[in-house]
Amino acid sequence: MPNVIASPQGESKWFKGLGEPHSFDDNPDDRAWTVDLLLDKEMADLFKGILKEHFVERFGNVKKVATNGWPFGPDTDKNEDGEAVPSGKIKFRFKRKEFNKDGAKKNAPIVVDSAKNPWPKEKLVGNGSTIRIGFRPWFWEMSGKQGMSLEWESAQVIRLEEYEQETPDVFDVVSGGTVIEQAIPDECPMPDVKDQFKEAAAATREEAKQEDLPLE
Repeated sequence: MPNVIASPQGESKWFKGLGEPHSFDDNPDDRAWTVDLLLDKEMADLFKGILKEHFVERFGNVKKVATNGWPFGPDTDKNEDGEAVPSGKIKFRFKRKEFNKDGAKKNAPIVVDSAKNPWPKEKLVGNGSTIRIGFRPWFWEMSGKQGMSLEWESAQVIRLEEYEQETPDVFDVVSGGTVIEQAIPDECPMPDVKDQFKEAAAATREEAKQEDLPLE
């Protein structure tokens, strides 16, 4: 198996490498850790050249690359109409399956920070974070055609963009509905009621004095 290779620095998209692997809609039993690395065209061309060198080293100059045989392609985003539009970047897909071919369970990818300290599992990595990926090229053949995948081994988070869960504001406040009372934190300072009464009484006296009103 090839040695672990470090990718260039790029932009993280859909970083799912912490905790348990996730499943796919088309095959819920095929769980894996995955991440997309986005690169601009110049850096992507250099990285693709390195990957193709490994491919040629394994298969020679074949002309039967399988459909989806390359682990990269144009990145897209969805517009307001839900249509896919090019983002201008190239996407490289890294994947680590939950089990190897012998059925042995794998560990999650190793994730570290910029100083190579262990990354906390509860600290989610948001889209747009700057990362590098440690991986091994994995080669395969199907129906006489060849392809390669990128086995995800590790990741370094160089600059974090906090993960923000989207919560679309589609509801209005409904009058008369159920309202959950919010607990007051223990450390929340409560005003002195006596002071409030004193301030209110003083304000009342001052207002009555200005308008020549009797106080009693």
